[in-house]
Amino acid sequence: MSSVARKSRCPLLVLLSLSVELFAILAARDTPQQRLEHDELHHRRSSRLVEDEGGCDLCEDNWLFILSGGGRTGSTTALSMFNSVPGFELSGEHYGLLKEMEKLFQDVKLTTGQMSRGVVAFAGNRVDEDYIACSVQHLTKRIILGAQYDTLIHSAKVIGFKEIRYGSLDMLRFLHRIFPCARYIFSYRDETDAPVRTAAFDQKKLLDRWEQASGLFHRVHAKLNSTTSLLALEQLSVEHYNRVLRDKLGVQGCEFSAVVHDNADGGFRPDQSVSSPLSGECDLSAVSFRLSPGEVTAAAAALQDLERENNATAAPM
Repeated sequence: MSSVARKSRCPLLVLLSLSVELFAILAARDTPQQRLEHDELHHRRSSRLVEDEGGCDLCEDNWLFILSGGGRTGSTTALSMFNSVPGFELSGEHYGLLKEMEKLFQDVKLTTGQMSRGVVAFAGNRVDEDYIACSVQHLTKRIILGAQYDTLIHSAKVIGFKEIRYGSLDMLRFLHRIFPCARYIFSYRDETDAPVRTAAFDQKKLLDRWEQASGLFHRVHAKLNSTTSLLALEQLSVEHYNRVLRDKLGVQGCEFSAVVHDNADGGFRPDQSVSSPLSGECDLSAVSFRLSPGEVTAAAAALQDLERENNATAAPM
């Protein structure tokens, strides 16, 4: 199938059609161990990143995600900083809509599992999980680039978003499945008991989210050091941002000369004191987030290890 023919498909319609059927399924959920075994089987298949007909290259684009566990962690500042780099197209929050896609994807996996076990009520052709992954990725790209898609798709070197609603291991595993070569910037609070200077958040709930996300981000970073970066609100500096820009994202020839402070003092306003935090001429010619199949498989295994550790900790004595 030609690339033009592939692009003519409508991933959104595919997703909506599937969701109508799959959200009606009331089958019992697999246990965490069965989920892990299913994922291990998938990653042991051919470990290919370029899919067959109907699929896509899941690592063709350079995806960058700025994630935070709750608000007021400096994630909007990080968004503004990295969006100032020519060729970076990063969008703001989208109310965690990919959580619905994660639910859809889990139902696809459950359906496939029931088929493989020969459950007659689920008889039919096996659902292609890789095609669903390609559809979710394309839909995400459409949301980020919006009405300027046809123009920006040719100029964007790095694409992504910032979101405060994906600070969970389940969502990180889902994002890795859909965007296996993505880079992550974890925006968090070192001081998880700091007072909240805005009425937009429930203080107790937000402090709990800070603490949970901080612990998770540090554990993930320890296992996936080459593809993740930690940005603590209390330690933000030009040097820190430049290390991420140069060492993790591969941008050369330019550097940050100032740190913007969007949403400062408990507000929701951009920092007007800095016209541009960037200086120099950015060279993105060497920017490539592509990983080898072995690296992708190793990262998936590391996230599975974290889930096992969580399950072991949560298991009753």
